Amino acid sequence: MFFKYNYKKNVETYQIFLPDVDGLISGSPVKIMGIQIGYINQLDIVGEDVYVNFVITEPNVKIPAGSVATVEFSGLGGSKALELYPPVANKNYSGRLITSQSPKRIHDSLGLLNEMFDKIIDITYGVSNFMDQVGLIKSSEMPESVHNQKSIDGFFNSSNNWLDKLQKQCDGFNDKLQNNKKGLINGKSDGKNE
Repeated sequence: MFFKYNYKKNVETYQIFLPDVDGLISGSPVKIMGIQIGYINQLDIVGEDVYVNFVITEPNVKIPAGSVATVEFSGLGGSKALELYPPVANKNYSGRLITSQSPKRIHDSLGLLNEMFDKIIDITYGVSNFMDQVGLIKSSEMPESVHNQKSIDGFFNSSNNWLDKLQKQCDGFNDKLQNNKKGLINGKSDGKNE
């Protein structure tokens, strides 16, 4: 009992309220910027929030006021950790020591991937329209297989093939520009490409 009393006296404990603990349990690690500094001691439902009590086991570690707490994955098996991030600089934090942030979920990441693929498709169409206007390629040269892909791998393969052809055409266009430039410098322009 004496050892337990001294241990509790020498460690720092913090309490926060989170709207969602997303799989945290007693004993889950507490990390600050990826480094484990403690563990969760107690979880209780209080009203619409979850009360979280955690212990800092690393000596001389103090959590700065305004730090942000969130739940993140900490292992390959899907285990979770309470992750703490330092406060935003140049902000005055009064009152609450630690603020909470909603946990990061897999479906949010999938939504970001979907947005990224949409942007890649938009860029591909933008490049196609630009090249069509410049006259390097004809719109009929953009394969329908790029537009009508059902899978991501098929889309990337078709896009890579199309972009390789496009790069060859751009290289040919650059060669023509360089030849015209040399011809203009030497005063030997053939008059076709002016």
